[in-house]
Amino acid sequence: MVELKFVDPLATPIAPRVGRFRGLWIDDANGDVWVDARLVQPALSGKQQSLLQMIYIADGKVVRRDEIIATVWAYASPDGISNDAVESLIKRHKKRLKDYSSEPLEMVRDKGIRLVKD
Repeated sequence: MVELKFVDPLATPIAPRVGRFRGLWIDDANGDVWVDARLVQPALSGKQQSLLQMIYIADGKVVRRDEIIATVWAYASPDGISNDAVESLIKRHKKRLKDYSSEPLEMVRDKGIRLVKD
């Protein structure tokens, strides 16, 4: 006789190893990005990773364009970074994450971008 036991994955104690099951999580040990318990692969580009890290640290607060430029393009003159460059980075970033079940990033009109908190 074989007995099968199914366990709700949301109730099991493995959560600390894979991060959160809902929303966005960045593994501090290696920088892996998880959305709804799914590893984002391939890894994000350096600029996308920098952008996401600052949004993640802001913890739901709006990150402004000037903050994005200062972090993502730290060694460039802020005057040389156009609105289009920032918008393009954000669009590419959102496109990379769109295949996951949640929308972890939200644009705030005329202000910036923020992490959607559960």
